[in-house]
Amino acid sequence: MQIDRHNYVDDAGKAKYDKQPGTAAVIGIVDAITKAAGDESAPIAHVTSGTYRPSRTLGAAFAGLSAGRPVGIATYGNDLLNEIKGDNAPPPASQLPSELHEMSQQAAKLREALG
Repeated sequence: MQIDRHNYVDDAGKAKYDKQPGTAAVIGIVDAITKAAGDESAPIAHVTSGTYRPSRTLGAAFAGLSAGRPVGIATYGNDLLNEIKGDNAPPPASQLPSELHEMSQQAAKLREALG
């Protein structure tokens, strides 16, 4: 299953996106759909780039609290992504600051949920 974000170009001509659910929301959508189809126990895996592993792992843990089934993430690295895209892009180091911020927010939510 793939849940796409909304891609658009803003008034300044810059490519942007919105309406992209977070990890816990995506897992919640998959959980609800599979439960409605009668499958309440099959594990759920969220597949993502290794760049986002820190926050995605925490989001999966948060979603797992309410799913009542095994929930986890599977990641792929830049080498595989470059092979698929047919290019040789370097690791996306520019995404690290925002990923660390997202990881921090997810950790706070998980800490709060665990009491």
